[in-house]
Amino acid sequence: MTLDDDIKTLIFRMNNVYINGVGRTGSSGFTDAQKVYAADYVLKLLDGIYIDPHTEQERRVSEKSQQQAIIDRALCAFLDLTSQGHGFLYYEDDTISVDKIKAVGRKLVEKVESTHYTNKKAVARVVAVLTNMSPDSLNSTRGTWLTETNGMEKDRMPFDKELVNNEIIPEAIAYARQRLLYL
Repeated sequence: MTLDDDIKTLIFRMNNVYINGVGRTGSSGFTDAQKVYAADYVLKLLDGIYIDPHTEQERRVSEKSQQQAIIDRALCAFLDLTSQGHGFLYYEDDTISVDKIKAVGRKLVEKVESTHYTNKKAVARVVAVLTNMSPDSLNSTRGTWLTETNGMEKDRMPFDKELVNNEIIPEAIAYARQRLLYL
């Protein structure tokens, strides 16, 4: 595979977020072709595979990486490149085809279903994506840090892994499946 310089630039920026876990990809300066490629690339990232832009070889993330971190970082690397951000599953994108968005949605749900969550930020991001930024529409999130609006209070609220993995995540997936028939 030979990648042109624009795609290498995109991969470099997405990898910086995905591998290093820092910052955001940003939305400015990307061409439509780069954004379309990003939708294909995030499918690899969700599987724990990235491309080294220098060698153009696929690599697998460390076996030590937790699946929740892989999902969270893949979303962080991709969300800025969509025209809808966290709501990308629910609205037509300006550049990325509906079929590509559907493929990302299906892969995301597949990965989330088999993931045990232990991190507040990772849960918050995936629930925001699955619920179209409406975590308060889930019964299981009421009175939790996911629906608290006071930032300082939110940080002090407990993280209940049992609630997250047995109620919140399954309800968020069911919510998305009910509204997005392709899932």
